[in-house]
Amino acid sequence: MTFWAVLGIAVFLYILALKKRLTTPNPAIYDHTAKNSSDEELSQVTVPTADDMAEAMKAAGRATGKTYVVSGNPNAPHHISHAEFIKADVTNYKSIQEAISKPFGDTGRTAEVIFHTVAVIRNYERLPYLKHLSYQINVEGTKNVLKAAQELGTVKSFVFTSSIAILVPPAWYMRLGYENGLAPRQGVVFGDINPEDVICANNYYLHTKREADIIVRAADGVKGIRTGVLRPGMSITGPQDLWLAYYFTNPRSNIVWGEEYFQSMANPWDLSRAHVQMADALLTNPEETAGQAFAITGEPKVHSFGEIRRMTQFYSQRDLKFQQVSGGYVDTIISW
Repeated sequence: MTFWAVLGIAVFLYILALKKRLTTPNPAIYDHTAKNSSDEELSQVTVPTADDMAEAMKAAGRATGKTYVVSGNPNAPHHISHAEFIKADVTNYKSIQEAISKPFGDTGRTAEVIFHTVAVIRNYERLPYLKHLSYQINVEGTKNVLKAAQELGTVKSFVFTSSIAILVPPAWYMRLGYENGLAPRQGVVFGDINPEDVICANNYYLHTKREADIIVRAADGVKGIRTGVLRPGMSITGPQDLWLAYYFTNPRSNIVWGEEYFQSMANPWDLSRAHVQMADALLTNPEETAGQAFAITGEPKVHSFGEIRRMTQFYSQRDLKFQQVSGGYVDTIISW
């Protein structure tokens, strides 16, 4: 048998084994899998209104006297009309300092709580010349907001939105990974128990978010500000989600893959509620919250991508034309 014949057989076997690894979930995931709902059960689901969410936020914990405006509420335009929106450049300290120090209306009061959610998400950028595009916003921007808050003098609580993805090891799509069953990762659940020094996926979004995460926690107590970090995951999905919106508005076929993949999701309303609770906890219970990071997500049981798309199609008013392609090909392209 010639060298090329042996090489061809080896490559063929490698591709078969790699396809199995990329399209077969880690068996441990089935301990966390949700029961699929029938069409009848889906038809009986009651969708919470924006008012329901606002009331739930008010009911969470002690009364704070704060006002919550939930997007989607028919009264939201009226409430939002009384809010003041200030355009600022997070990469420019003077711009951020002026925005944060501006009093609310004619009250003369300035910010006591800051929610820092600004980030640029450039998931697949790994080349050196692209790093500054993420770094100047996700890291330098975070430093600017922190510094402005510290100099203001009235801020007492600072909540930063990070991502649980900073603790998730790379997928290493081209590796067979049989030393750990069907994947190179240890386990399928990632959260507060994971080590901080794990190697995360190789892209500038995660690298810069991790650096900002560390900066915010290290700033706890500086000039009287208690800081905390929330790590939502994976992913944040709601009515205006990028993919859901695309599915509903795309008139052509929706090319999808990974029917057998599983992933937890966090609703943005729940995420908003978690931020409010975190801000209050930093003031009322700093011993257990300040200078720390907490992973947050939605339901503890997860659905496969295929089941999520089935439910999406069920609630759609038209055929979404989902067209399945092999996840192995897509994962290989992403890894390159």
